Amino acid sequence: MVCARGSPVVISALLLMMIGLQCCSAVVDMWVTEKAYMDISIGGVPVGRIEFGLFFNIAPRTVYNFRTLILGKTTTIGQNGEEVLLSYKHSIFHRTIKNFMIQGGDILYGNGYGFISIWGMHFPDENFDIHHCGAGYIGMANRGPNTNGCQIYITTALTSWLDRKHVIFGKVLSGMDVVRKIENNPTGDKDRPILEVRVEDSGTLPLERPFLVLCTPVEG
Repeated sequence: MVCARGSPVVISALLLMMIGLQCCSAVVDMWVTEKAYMDISIGGVPVGRIEFGLFFNIAPRTVYNFRTLILGKTTTIGQNGEEVLLSYKHSIFHRTIKNFMIQGGDILYGNGYGFISIWGMHFPDENFDIHHCGAGYIGMANRGPNTNGCQIYITTALTSWLDRKHVIFGKVLSGMDVVRKIENNPTGDKDRPILEVRVEDSGTLPLERPFLVLCTPVEG
C-alpha cells in the first residue's frame, strides 16, 4: 500500500509501513457512543443485518442526521414544498463498486441524485478527523465540499484518497458479511445492482457504555 501515487522513488519496507500507518490513522480516538442497524434484502430475500458503531463525540451533527434517518420518524419540507419522510427504511443501495464501496441512502430518488437532510438540502463537512482505515467504515457521500445530505457509503477496501474529502462518522461492528454480499451482487449500468438491495428495516440499538475501536479494517 502506497499512499502517494506517481512517485518513481523506491521506498523501503520500513518506510512503506510507516507511511501506511500514517494513512490509516485517526486524528482522534474513535469512541462508539451509539449503535444503529440496517436489515438488508437482496432481490427480495433477507440476507442479514449490518450493525454500526457511531462516533457522536467526533461528528455530532452528522451522527444526529444519520440517527434521525435511521429511526425514520421525522418529516421535513422538500424543494417543491412537499412533505418528505426522513427515513432509510425501504431505501436502496443504488451503487456498488467491488474493492471500493457500496453507496445508498438516497431517500428521494434512489439513484444518487437526491440530497436532503434534517439541516436542509445540504449541511457542511463537520470534520475529517477520521481517515478511511480500510473496509467497514461509514461516511457521507457528497458532490463536493459541504454538500452532505442523506447519502452514505460503506467502504469495502482501503480508500485513503478519500481522506479529507468525506466525513467518516462510524464503523461496522457486525454484518461485514452482509456488506460483502452487497458488494458481490452483480451490477449493470452505472454500477447499479441488478438485484435490488433494500433496507427493509433500520433503527438504533442499546449501548451499555461507550467503547473505543481501533482504526483498522473490519474483517469479513
